[in-house]
Amino acid sequence: MLGYLKLIGKVATYPIPRIPLKQGAGRRLLDLGCNWGRWSISAAREGWLVVGIDPSLGAIMAARRAFENERNVMFVCGDARFLPFRDNIFARVFSYSVVQHFSETDAGAALGEVSRVLDRNGSSTIQMAHRGGIRSTYVRTRRNYLGGGRFRVRYWSLSEINRDFTKKIGRSTLISEGFGGLGLLIEDWRIVSTSAKILIFISAVMKKIARVVGPLMYIADSIYVVSIKR
Repeated sequence: MLGYLKLIGKVATYPIPRIPLKQGAGRRLLDLGCNWGRWSISAAREGWLVVGIDPSLGAIMAARRAFENERNVMFVCGDARFLPFRDNIFARVFSYSVVQHFSETDAGAALGEVSRVLDRNGSSTIQMAHRGGIRSTYVRTRRNYLGGGRFRVRYWSLSEINRDFTKKIGRSTLISEGFGGLGLLIEDWRIVSTSAKILIFISAVMKKIARVVGPLMYIADSIYVVSIKR
């Protein structure tokens, strides 16, 4: 997001968002595509035993340096499509701003792996980009959208999200996560640009309204998919 570009090399502390999960009570959680680990830390502080995994060795090394004194969390370099874990080991899988960058084939493989590593009572919470969102519609219809490369954001319809997650993992529920863009987190308020602050404020207000007015999900840009393993 453009509002964050000027922060590179200038941030003295890492803002840790509040993960939208209940207390972990010592259960295992996988942070899929953890990057430098702030969601992993958020989960660990909520009582989860966390493994963060990311294909970028640089990101994993940064996470280990930044959070070397944190308890109940470890970071692993690996591929979401080929998770290096045994079956039925995690109570929860969380992922933010990751699967939305995958091709349909890679997303299917990753979701299949999520299902495999979840235990029999496990569930996942995965953020996805919604093609019907107001800003999403603008971005994906721009002339240079396809020039974004292999890992550009892919925008899914609500029906596609529900179909594929239900098929690969299990019964799924969709929840509005953001309006006006992707990655709009209130915890970043103090460090972002004025334009980003405006979008974060709008998103926060819209999310509260969407809890009462369900159809607003059809114009949400970002969706949480909560799936319960079959």
